[in-house]
Amino acid sequence: MASQSVSSLRNEEQPAATVIGWQGIRCVLPPDWNLVSFSLERDSGYLRVDAPADNALTVQIRWLDAGRSQEPNSIYGYLMRFLQKRGRPTPRATAGPDLKASLERLLKETEKRARKEHVRFECHLKPEHIEGDRRAINFQWIGDGRGQGKIWYCAQCNRVVMAQVAGLNKDHAAIASVAAKLFGTLQDHSVDGRDLWALYDLQVEVPNTFRLKEQQLYAGHLKLVFSRHGERLVVERWGLASTTLRRFTLNEWFCNQALIGLKKQQPVSVGLPMGHEAVFYHFRLPMLNRIGGLKSAMGKPLRAATHYAGGGWVCEATNRIYSLQLFYNERVNRDLWYEVASRCLCHR
Repeated sequence: MASQSVSSLRNEEQPAATVIGWQGIRCVLPPDWNLVSFSLERDSGYLRVDAPADNALTVQIRWLDAGRSQEPNSIYGYLMRFLQKRGRPTPRATAGPDLKASLERLLKETEKRARKEHVRFECHLKPEHIEGDRRAINFQWIGDGRGQGKIWYCAQCNRVVMAQVAGLNKDHAAIASVAAKLFGTLQDHSVDGRDLWALYDLQVEVPNTFRLKEQQLYAGHLKLVFSRHGERLVVERWGLASTTLRRFTLNEWFCNQALIGLKKQQPVSVGLPMGHEAVFYHFRLPMLNRIGGLKSAMGKPLRAATHYAGGGWVCEATNRIYSLQLFYNERVNRDLWYEVASRCLCHR
């Protein structure tokens, strides 16, 4: 019995896996990997995630909207735009761009680096195959280091994605292990209409109709700002909650951080699925704010922000404060604040 208890305790103390979510891309990597670079664009972008400490392993993910990679007046480009406007599903993975040509263009960068180091470069491409809605090619290369990856075209989201794990020549076994985890979890589009935004210790799901407009990523403060026409959603995570709450109550702290004056408003307490109680404000925006929201929505009333919903909560398990503020249209998004707050994972 004693040995079983120790084994269970060790399992509980194992570090959590690293979850990455950005612009519709999501994957799971081993514990303590670090997001080191990313792009803000949704149509064409990249991610780089490095292994901890002095480990040389790195994961690189690039994606491109296949419609943009085609000639704008081509039959394929026209068909994609037509189907997207009609809200119809795109063709299955039998159509799409030339993956082999796309991969060869990407690998030229790696080959150039090998030549500069006077190292022989070799690349092996496996035959193209179908994986559900994906048409994919697996590949391996060795030169100034080595890598294992995959490129695919997804007919559902119309993206071309290239992902690889790279490291030193001696890292062959480790590269294969990480690649198996990466490709077993990597998704290239939203799930149930929501994008996962997961970086460092923040994980939140946001409707995929919102677009990232601003980000601030510091050790003690993470901030993501999204917009959808005239609506705005701001998600923040603050560190050292115990220090902050020695000086302020949670309500005082939130009022100081709020993007709109709250002095005349009364908060309520809202329970969240993670077990926390949030201080919460909800009210109709003043007339001047509604007029400004109408301008941001290009004069379309159903896209203009009419109400404010905002709140914050403390996660004692991680010693952090989370806040969520939403400027939204009441007629179409009455429960949006709670839906997003409920999908914010602050501890395990």
